[in-house]
Amino acid sequence: MTSWYGKSASKQIEALLEGKPKLHQLLAVPEFTQELKSYNPKLLDYISSNSWLISEAVCYLTVAPQPSDSNDRKYKLPLLVIEMI
Repeated sequence: MTSWYGKSASKQIEALLEGKPKLHQLLAVPEFTQELKSYNPKLLDYISSNSWLISEAVCYLTVAPQPSDSNDRKYKLPLLVIEMI
């Protein structure tokens, strides 16, 4: 997939994966769900091989956000995790 800037979205994801990102960093990338749905092998391998990412995803869905949490934590991140699952 090619983004508007001419860079490959999968290359952006792969470059991010080299830094061992947390789930919220992956979810912040606009192309994350698109790459996940297109079965990017490196992304799928990274997610499936790191159990702490899965536990972080479950926490976004099962632990109620605090009133002081950001709107991203309250609304955006749980929705993206649902799409990821």
